[in-house]
Amino acid sequence: MENISHIEKEAVATDDHLDLGELHDYSDELRRAANNFALVGLVTRFRHWVNLFLEELLENRFEDQGLQKNLEALEQRTGKGPTPISFFQELGTVRDSIIHADSKIAWIHGSKPKQIAERYADVSLGEVGFTQAHLQEAIEKSIEQIKWYDERLDVLSQI
Repeated sequence: MENISHIEKEAVATDDHLDLGELHDYSDELRRAANNFALVGLVTRFRHWVNLFLEELLENRFEDQGLQKNLEALEQRTGKGPTPISFFQELGTVRDSIIHADSKIAWIHGSKPKQIAERYADVSLGEVGFTQAHLQEAIEKSIEQIKWYDERLDVLSQI
């Protein structure tokens, strides 16, 4: 984000014939893309950790069934974490939109309609509106949840 802002300021300072509206739109598009790709990476890593914890709990019986079902299975064995799993399910749906539906608010996956949570939608654009503030919240809650699962698994292994 800092680099996008730096490049934007530099372009304004060095070019007096610049279309500022176009530059602003382009910079906003880059910011949206950066937030979206950061979310994709975060959800991918979060799911990786959830799967590792389930592998540890279930040993050879683990089969990846997707983020939502894996979180439900983990919650059944560890209890409820500090953040409701619905929060992470919503993030997973936003990730799916970015990857599979060109960041649209609603789409059809197979024969099932899918839609991102309203708070992550930019209705004026008809697409994902995942902000820097959303990303920061997602990072903090993901870290907190993973640490909680890790601590809980330590306790369960000593029983």
